[in-house]
Amino acid sequence: ICPLWQAHWASLQSSLESVGWIRSVTVKAFTRVESIKSLQSALPARSEHDLRQFASALHDDPILIGLFNSYFSTRQQEASLAACSDVIGTFMRERLSEIASTLNEPAILIESTLKKLATSLVVNRELRPLWNTVEAWFKDDRDGLQRLKQLAVQGHLARIVDRSGSLIWEFRHDRLMGHYVVDAIVELLKGTDAKRQGVFDPYFVPYLGRAVSALRPTDALLGEITRERPASLVASLVASLVASLVASLRYMRINHSEAPPAVVDAARGWLIDSSRMAAEWQDSVRLLEEVATPFT
Repeated sequence: ICPLWQAHWASLQSSLESVGWIRSVTVKAFTRVESIKSLQSALPARSEHDLRQFASALHDDPILIGLFNSYFSTRQQEASLAACSDVIGTFMRERLSEIASTLNEPAILIESTLKKLATSLVVNRELRPLWNTVEAWFKDDRDGLQRLKQLAVQGHLARIVDRSGSLIWEFRHDRLMGHYVVDAIVELLKGTDAKRQGVFDPYFVPYLGRAVSALRPTDALLGEITRERPASLVASLVASLVASLVASLRYMRINHSEAPPAVVDAARGWLIDSSRMAAEWQDSVRLLEEVATPFT
């Protein structure tokens, strides 16, 4: 058995699928029973009610549940629903603290450098850039570039790899990259800089969805996401904007004492709009079918 991230398998799939002795098995979400059993093994002191709530908040995601278990197994009473919404962040902060100690660098400076890099990834729409491209982005920040080199050498969070003769910078896992990309998108959405248009690239739909749910956007921003774009923009841009609303539903939290978030009404209104394009609507329905949300 050789576990592979989907992004890596995609680069090998065409050459390996025809080999008779290789078979791929996609690991999807746990069943709720599997989630509870896994959580119970790490958090035996917690009630089944708590475990069920944790499983729901973690979306039965094997990776998130594994990280949650790893962190809270020695601090069971600290495990909470709030912690479920930032499992990757908790993991990153703990790991950055360890790396900072090893590199003799303040963790806050390493974190700041990674956030700066993530903003460049989004603005330039390159999630796995050439290393010489990263050097160009950091040409006026030699200290930041040196930190990225140190992180790559250390290898726990990121690395520089040779892909067909080209040196590529990449995070070790898509989930780690996603954590910083979502934070970068949130900050870009708060501003008015023209560079923020990069967040609406169709490739960023899942990240934009998470950012929208975290941001609780204003009516003005929701209008920007849902309204028809100028004819000069490609049709796929429109699809990515509205699909991000649907994608964000997965990450919305329910508070029964409050009205549903405005984004829920915006998504509902767009989905029943008779003027919508068929392709956009089908993409959004596909996103809804992929995972249950509190609102569907």
